[in-house]
Amino acid sequence: MIILPPSFGGEILPQRTTGGVPARNASQTASQQAPNDETLRAVATSFEALFLRQLLSVMRSSVPQGGLFEETPARRLLEEMRDDQLAEEMASAGGIGLAKILLEEWRRAYNDE
Repeated sequence: MIILPPSFGGEILPQRTTGGVPARNASQTASQQAPNDETLRAVATSFEALFLRQLLSVMRSSVPQGGLFEETPARRLLEEMRDDQLAEEMASAGGIGLAKILLEEWRRAYNDE
């Protein structure tokens, strides 16, 4: 069930799902077919990179501040850029396996239709 905010009328919309993927209705045309494997793989890898970036950010925030270099906006920006690049590299190298799991689930969901 999806509840729209009051600015959109506050309607409650039913949401049917099939295997975690929103069900398609009969009005969808053949041009709206399941995405190809390459597209699914890219989306899954991007999602894993996003997840890893958040993980790195939370891990960094748990480390006490201080040390040899002072905390400056430039240093924070550099650390964020490094975390972004590291997350992308980790995800493209296989990461923690999240992209693989998502890809398998999406394939199963699209094949069940």
